[in-house]
Amino acid sequence: MKRYTSVEEQIEFGIDTLDSDAKVEMPLRDFIFVHQTLGEFVRFFHQREHYPRIDDVHQFMSAEKGKAFEALRKCYYEKFAQSLPKEIEVDFEDGARFENPDPPYYYKEKAEPAGSDNGDKSPSLT
Repeated sequence: MKRYTSVEEQIEFGIDTLDSDAKVEMPLRDFIFVHQTLGEFVRFFHQREHYPRIDDVHQFMSAEKGKAFEALRKCYYEKFAQSLPKEIEVDFEDGARFENPDPPYYYKEKAEPAGSDNGDKSPSLT
């Protein structure tokens, strides 16, 4: 039987292999951009009243310019990528050091609710 992991287990996998005193350097503007982006995620998701319907989450997480997923993508692929030491970049490309071999819980196959007509097979979250 497959073991599924928590978000925390996915995030922390491989971190214990790093020197606890190792540092990275990044431009302050990039750091503040990442800080502000994470702050927006906290501000939106910290109260369920901000997203009473799944459509509210879809609107927030849109990849459109000026929306949350576009900002998150920019943090991950542009701001942080420029600051990674070469050996860590290689480790990410290889996948073994920081990629948990067990999938996250949200990869579990979800059963369709009775009477659901969800042709694209994505879970219904209404």
